[in-house]
Amino acid sequence: DRFWEGRKLWGTLINRCRNLASFAVANMEHPRPVVSLTAAFAYLLGQHLQGKVRMDEMPIKLREEDYELISRGGNVPYRIASRIRDEIKDIGAKGELPAAAVRLSMEADVAALMDVMGACERIVKTPVPLAYSRHTSRFLSLYALTLPFILVDKEGLKTILGVAMITWALFAIEEIAHMIEDPFTDKSFSLPLAAYAETIHGSCEQIIGHPLTWDYQEPIEYVEEVDDIAELEEAEEEEQEEEEEEEEPEEPAPPPPKHPDGIEIRFP
Repeated sequence: DRFWEGRKLWGTLINRCRNLASFAVANMEHPRPVVSLTAAFAYLLGQHLQGKVRMDEMPIKLREEDYELISRGGNVPYRIASRIRDEIKDIGAKGELPAAAVRLSMEADVAALMDVMGACERIVKTPVPLAYSRHTSRFLSLYALTLPFILVDKEGLKTILGVAMITWALFAIEEIAHMIEDPFTDKSFSLPLAAYAETIHGSCEQIIGHPLTWDYQEPIEYVEEVDDIAELEEAEEEEQEEEEEEEEPEEPAPPPPKHPDGIEIRFP
């Protein structure tokens, strides 16, 4: 149940991040900071649950003040959520909804992010009770030790193979239960948090219309209704090639031909 609960929490996180990014793009004049912080929240939450924050694994360009905030350590996802709230507290509506309604809706999404973070931390910091784990191990050990005495009279030498298979299956189930006790580790059998964060990253880029790996520029030109970021990058490359062609110097005209006797020939 802990494993499935963790998966449902990250599903909620994906939906809420998409909602927050969509509201930012639709109602903010400069949505890049909120969208970038939203995508960064997913990466940083996964790293926070695994016990270490690794900035080199977050392919998103943030502002200098955001990097400074992350470098302070502590509960980094909480700091990011607080920064998002600071960005939207003075929001002015660009669409039809009143500014207050837009802000309240985005505040609800930020609160949902923090609820997901708290629920994930609860799973990480609440291990399975030690008494329960020990009791299960002792019961399986006792069962495995007494099982041969029950089967040997009827099965004979087949008892060895039968007991080996049964005990292997039971102890493997117990080991799997211990392995998925914390579904947020960086092991292969845990939830793929990095893949979930990449999903949120890709959704945010599609919503805002350009890669979040771009450096910040002032002012930032936002592109609306762009379905394929690759098309945008291809168009920019074509514009750059056209500019280079325009800048190429024109070849000088060839000198006028001369008569064999040295008389210069000029055409009207």
